[in-house]
Amino acid sequence: MSQIMPLPPRSAGVSDLLEAAAQLFRATLFKCLPQTMVAMLCLTVPAMYLEAKGFKFTANKWPDDPQFWWLYAAGFLANLFLLSTVLLRQRSLATGRATDLGSEMRFALRKLPLLAMCWILSVAAIMLGTFAFVLPGIYLAVCLSLMHCVVLFESNPPPQALVRCVKLAHPFWWRCCAALVIGLLVTVVCILAASAVLALIVGMTTTGVGPEVRAIETALGLGFEGTATVFFMSLSLVLYSAASSSA
Repeated sequence: MSQIMPLPPRSAGVSDLLEAAAQLFRATLFKCLPQTMVAMLCLTVPAMYLEAKGFKFTANKWPDDPQFWWLYAAGFLANLFLLSTVLLRQRSLATGRATDLGSEMRFALRKLPLLAMCWILSVAAIMLGTFAFVLPGIYLAVCLSLMHCVVLFESNPPPQALVRCVKLAHPFWWRCCAALVIGLLVTVVCILAASAVLALIVGMTTTGVGPEVRAIETALGLGFEGTATVFFMSLSLVLYSAASSSA
């Protein structure tokens, strides 16, 4: 299998990082989109469960149904697992190695407990940094955008994995931050534009808000979210590869 693209070095500029991410995104979109769509669906199942039961979120009211929290935990783990298989596949395609879904799933499953612990720690660290002085939270959020790749491709226990992310991202933090912000803005604009066009089409071809319309909107929403997720997985892999190339 030929290599899709040379992964950029740490010295790469913001435009080079984004171009590499876009190239990887285009090359891997249709190979990874089914997994990311299912991953996004896993996150929506708990909300669908509450909606079916007629529960409405408010500022002072959180669900006390144990079934919801079990579904939430299962959806969270399933999402991490599927996104891990996406990153593994993208790295194999980017470096010209053969892909094998079975091997990717087994490797992702072995890493899942460690990955879940690291995500919990990273969210706690970002929240603490944000509540303390805001800026530390932003700094950590950018650094920990590399965490999924660090856990998958390296062998570090949870606390050291977070420290490793900071050490990797710190030397080119501003470029990493700029790439993430620009990527986010472009993605949001594209999703809003596509949503507006599709909403117009659906409105012109259907009447009322029946089950068919809701099903179409849900499927399109999952498609948008899955596509955006493939791009951000591509960007995460590019940033990690750039950070670790001379670390």
